[in-house]
Amino acid sequence: MSKQYISIKQILDNLTYNELLKHLTIDRVIVYSIDFIRIMGVPELSEKKIDILEFDNYRCVLPCDFEKIIQIRLIDDIYDKPTKALRSTTNSFDLSTFNKESKDFTYRIQGNVIVFSKEKGKAEIAYKSMPLDEDGYPLLYNNSSFTRALELYITKAEYKLLFDLGKLTMQSYEYTCREYAFAAANCRTEMNMPTIDEAQSIFNASGRLVRLRDQHATGYKHNGQSENLKIH
Repeated sequence: MSKQYISIKQILDNLTYNELLKHLTIDRVIVYSIDFIRIMGVPELSEKKIDILEFDNYRCVLPCDFEKIIQIRLIDDIYDKPTKALRSTTNSFDLSTFNKESKDFTYRIQGNVIVFSKEKGKAEIAYKSMPLDEDGYPLLYNNSSFTRALELYITKAEYKLLFDLGKLTMQSYEYTCREYAFAAANCRTEMNMPTIDEAQSIFNASGRLVRLRDQHATGYKHNGQSENLKIH
């Protein structure tokens, strides 16, 4: 899906056309938007980024725009080239001072820090980040299904508060709930629908006769390649 973005400030402007929502602030809209994204499980809203980090004493700080890790691979100390991808540690005592450095390098993310099983070096990380505008506010999909569902989600939440205070009728609140239910279903379907090129990669990966081994080590770069059958 091609990504075209809209500032979250535009969502606020659209909502405050409603006299009942004039009190909304940008901070409140950001909170609602993050909740909505987590509830809907939109997979490709975040941007994919690559960065090279230097770590010492087994750890380094994550990028400030970090949202979720995709994969990490070490940079070779001698040849300055990436090696195979690391796995997440399964060692309950990986932070213990009694540990000795192993060639089976792993990592753990703890807070805003990556903890490695190697003492010092460089690592290349692929991660997801929230796209931001020039003022530091989140950018959202400029997609009518997504923005309509988001605006109705915020409206529904605010109308619930007004209904509890006796400032809104039950009919108005229930109507907004129904509108949101239809918009949310439409949004989830459209946002999770793969393009024809993405669908081809999925088909190639799932239709293999011979499974590729250790795709994790190579960053899954061959996972969507087609399988050629040779008849001798």
